Amino acid sequence: RDTDKVVRFDEVLEKCQVVYFFCPSLRAPLTSIQIAGLGFQSLLSAAMDRNDRGLEARETLVDVDEFQRLAGSSFEDALSQSAKYGLTLMLSHQTTTQLRTRDRGDSLTHVVWDNTALKMLFTCTVPEDYELIQMQSMKELVGMKGSSGQGIKMNETTRQVWMPKLHENTIREISSRKGHFVLLLEHGDKHREPLLGKTIYTIDREDFE
Repeated sequence: RDTDKVVRFDEVLEKCQVVYFFCPSLRAPLTSIQIAGLGFQSLLSAAMDRNDRGLEARETLVDVDEFQRLAGSSFEDALSQSAKYGLTLMLSHQTTTQLRTRDRGDSLTHVVWDNTALKMLFTCTVPEDYELIQMQSMKELVGMKGSSGQGIKMNETTRQVWMPKLHENTIREISSRKGHFVLLLEHGDKHREPLLGKTIYTIDREDFE
């Protein structure tokens, strides 16, 4: 066989090499999924092998665009174990509804949510998105006004309700503006409120376009 065309992930980790997989999922969906999945599993196996041999873990960045296409049920275990072996995953997808697995039928949303330390959300499309974001926000007491009574005799009432500090309308406003995002950071030391941000171009926009 032509060894120059073989990707040895043990050497990739040892020599700190860069590997790029181009998998056109629209043209060859089945093959692309298999190749991408095999590549990731091979990298993870090589990282685990280094650990078994007592070698120092290599800090490795794995950038996966449209990752939901290869995220089957086995991805849950891989995601939860990857950090242990020095792999940092940067996972990009369009919507949380895409995280419904093909082989298991349920959603990987909470698996991804529970096993990622940093989340950037640019667009919220379903109620679940808002719920997940607001779950990260501390609650505060808010006075809710109402009225009671019959006919012309009405009494105004006020009651205290616990509500997330980050309002749903604020999330909607961020979601509808280009380049704006909600940042969720879980570092394991203390609670952090969701941060609101805006992306900027590192080069002039004219040069970028």
